[in-house]
Amino acid sequence: KSIVDLANAVAFVDIRDGLAVEMESTGTPGPKPTLCIAADVVRAAADRVVRLRTDYPGESVVVLAHTNAHAKKVHCELLKREVHSVSNSSANDREIRPIHPSQRDAVECCTIHGKKGGEADHVVLVSAHDRGDYMEELYGCESKRLLYTAVTRARRTLWMASSKAGQQVVCRWLKGCEALL
Repeated sequence: KSIVDLANAVAFVDIRDGLAVEMESTGTPGPKPTLCIAADVVRAAADRVVRLRTDYPGESVVVLAHTNAHAKKVHCELLKREVHSVSNSSANDREIRPIHPSQRDAVECCTIHGKKGGEADHVVLVSAHDRGDYMEELYGCESKRLLYTAVTRARRTLWMASSKAGQQVVCRWLKGCEALL
């Protein structure tokens, strides 16, 4: 329910304007989604994955990122920590590589585009940022759609990391959602 409430809040304007359908929650409220502001989102995400694997053994964990570069960095950090993980990213952000049976217990690291249509018990979103540039204006609210996609991949918990370093800023689509985080 907590994740569905956040997804509806992110899509509120589209729902209000009839461009999206409000999702109904049938479950009981679970843990609230979490937004973490971190100086190093890669290390923060890896820390969270390690914690999830300890607290929820046997449950699926996926790391989602806006870019292949972020997904691969988290994948490498997890390997350094001896966490079994696979990187499904490729040169084409939208390509999905299948998970082989021997990799089913692995933490999956991929782009948000690469996980469309899939779910996991626990989602760690790396760099919940908003491009906020002219491309965003030309092509509509792509960062909003990506945030919505990332949020709706989680079945049980959602944890998002953002950094204020460089060009990254917390996604504007999370503003006004503070009560849900």
